[in-house]
Amino acid sequence: MFFRRVVKSLLYPAGRLMSFFRRIVRSLYYLAIDLYLHIRYLNKPAIPYMETHVCDHCNLNCKSCAFLTSLVTEPVFTDLGEYTKDMQTLSKKLAIRTIRIMGGEPLLHPQVSDFVRVTREAF
Repeated sequence: MFFRRVVKSLLYPAGRLMSFFRRIVRSLYYLAIDLYLHIRYLNKPAIPYMETHVCDHCNLNCKSCAFLTSLVTEPVFTDLGEYTKDMQTLSKKLAIRTIRIMGGEPLLHPQVSDFVRVTREAF
């Protein structure tokens, strides 16, 4: 018991120091990303986050669903050509840090990998 207390008291400041360094490294990482985005998209306004929905239905029936997908009776998919055009337009006008492909259940879309590819190519 005494040995544990001594070891813990010796390691506690080191643990706090490591936590401090982790926070500094994380801050520098995000600062570097922001600097990269600023240099890459110098004359573009930037938004940190965007969500896009590729389908409106889901194969689950969750009671706490925020998207109300249980009310959608027929599958509704986003058109890939329209999405490509929208992403190209957005990439010319905005710098977006994070894009989330969402929906009721996006993996139900038969072309979900193409949506990811188009998004990566545009940004």
